[in-house]
Amino acid sequence: MKNALFFIIVIMIAMLVSCPACQTLPDVTDPEPPRIEEPPPREPPKQEYNRHSTGIILDGSTTYIVKRGDSLSLISQELYGQQYYYPLIMMVADGVRDIDLIQPNARLLIPALRVNLDDPQAKEAMVRYFNSIAQLEEQRNRRTMAENIRAAVR
Repeated sequence: MKNALFFIIVIMIAMLVSCPACQTLPDVTDPEPPRIEEPPPREPPKQEYNRHSTGIILDGSTTYIVKRGDSLSLISQELYGQQYYYPLIMMVADGVRDIDLIQPNARLLIPALRVNLDDPQAKEAMVRYFNSIAQLEEQRNRRTMAENIRAAVR
């Protein structure tokens, strides 16, 4: 019995020594971490806005009723905190084509300033329009006003 047990052990050792798969031990010193593929960053969904034909966003707009003595720059100062944003009001105001001529009791649509400055399409439209209004201001010898209007949308 001892001889049979010895013989089985010798055969097992011989099999282990001669087995190529048994001699190759896996390399556990440098395990490769599992690869986790992250999905590409998702773009936020594009917001659909109600826009004026000029490209200005109308969502969040308010209405202002002109009082005697008002001017577009005074209204802009009151509602936007800066008089140089009055061209934004002109962009959506039907019937207002001269910055110096607005009628009492006229209803003006006042677009939300921040949403329009943050939107690339609206801002591009503002830059173009503000530049044209700045040219009018320069023709009226209001160079400082023209410079400030251009700076308002940079």
